[in-house]
Amino acid sequence: MVRDGYSSGGFLLLPISADAREFVVASYEFLIIALEDSTLIDIQLRTSAGPVMIGGKSYSSGQNVSLKMSRMQTYLVQHENDLTGTHITSSKPVSVVSGVACAFVPRDRYFCGFLVEQMLPVSFWQREYVCAKLKSKGTNRLRILSSVDGTSVNIGATHIQLNKGEFYEYVNSNDVATPIESNYPVLVLQYAEGDKRLRDPSMITIPSLNGQEAEYFYETATPLRYHYVSITIRTDQANGLNIDGSTVSRSDELKTTINTTEVQR
Repeated sequence: MVRDGYSSGGFLLLPISADAREFVVASYEFLIIALEDSTLIDIQLRTSAGPVMIGGKSYSSGQNVSLKMSRMQTYLVQHENDLTGTHITSSKPVSVVSGVACAFVPRDRYFCGFLVEQMLPVSFWQREYVCAKLKSKGTNRLRILSSVDGTSVNIGATHIQLNKGEFYEYVNSNDVATPIESNYPVLVLQYAEGDKRLRDPSMITIPSLNGQEAEYFYETATPLRYHYVSITIRTDQANGLNIDGSTVSRSDELKTTINTTEVQR
């Protein structure tokens, strides 16, 4: 967790994996961390506008940048425009952290906030997700990223086609969970919108249905005033939900959709 006095953000630290050799970036800047010596990196840039300055050279969207990194060496790429869709491959396992110091979500909405996530390797992406709208947020804002051409995605009743490095931003104000299915693995990110009531934006990697477990422990940061947890569970299993040993009753806190239930406590 990082806190600068005005905004805070954190991410789940992922363990080192031998498969961590391909990534797709989701933000305005990213940090590559090499885990072994003589690691060869290839970056295929994708930017919404303008050239990207890397190592004193100017690169355009679609161009490739090659690097050789040593163990525990880091490499930071920053840009004033969106770098989402930038594709990174490496000869040896690396870690990639993506984010931005102060982002407006959406661009015309105050206040800005610190966004950060450690990117899941493409080998960890899946094809089925369910995402619930965040407590106190007016909309459910998602980004779905693709790593291969011909990716077909169903987001509720919305159908889209994506190619390598493309993403789709989905916004829905319905107070129900949103199912996502695709023919090829995708990455799903959720963005909390900022507002003038001192609620800053944030970025969250959504776990796939295959990544769900039956038991979780979580810790809240201090000294933040409010804390929320969103739990997505099958409707036929909702009666077995317990928080701190207490059963959550099927009250107004349960909002049911086709085959999922959002619980906010």
